[in-house]
Amino acid sequence: MSNKGNSRHIKRLAASKYADIARKEAKYMIKPSPGRHTLSTSISLASLLRDKLGIASDTNEALSVIKKGSVEVNEKIAKDGKLPVGFGDIIHILPTDQYFAVSVNRQGAVSVEKASKETKRIAKIVKKFAAKKGKLMVRLHDGTILECPSGAN
Repeated sequence: MSNKGNSRHIKRLAASKYADIARKEAKYMIKPSPGRHTLSTSISLASLLRDKLGIASDTNEALSVIKKGSVEVNEKIAKDGKLPVGFGDIIHILPTDQYFAVSVNRQGAVSVEKASKETKRIAKIVKKFAAKKGKLMVRLHDGTILECPSGAN
């Protein structure tokens, strides 16, 4: 028989070094959904809240905090615990008004530092192109496309 559909979790031993999690603590971890960051350079939002920030004690608590709309990622309310979080993202915990910046440490693993409200996202420009009517657009490393201001050619 074949596998019918994608797997919704990943074994902790098979997780990338980027996740930097305790590998023998439990058997599985939440697999980030496809999206802005690749599987090898991301960690799910629920795992980040539970393992890195310590906001939740277990996965169910982390998922309930996220589903209430208490967490923003890059100024957008996140409702999915599998949302991939990676380099350059800003996490805002609404009830406590705390900001965290996601970066990479010297070992290549995810690290989370406290940030302020004025902290800006760090992004790498991958491609620059002209859109309709001569507008200049840039594509960032996480798939985001932004329009440049008119005088920034």
